[in-house]
Amino acid sequence: MDDVEAVKERLTQAVAKRKDYFRVGKESLTLKKARSILEDDLGLKTGALDVLKSDIKALVICALEGDETEHPLNKVGMHTKWLSIS
Repeated sequence: MDDVEAVKERLTQAVAKRKDYFRVGKESLTLKKARSILEDDLGLKTGALDVLKSDIKALVICALEGDETEHPLNKVGMHTKWLSIS
């Protein structure tokens, strides 16, 4: 597995683990707060996931809606921004 795929996998797993937490708090959940929680869970520096805002948004929305038929990151290209958080 290359670095980009490894980062995608780690992020996907982190969102999956927080899915119930996000659903319970969805009325007050912001994407900034979701990124902050994921950064803590992944042991990343504050702001490390800011470069992946749109990708995290797609993952969180899928988690909130329960739509797991198509993985949202399959649509994301292999950009160098993914490597910046590894």
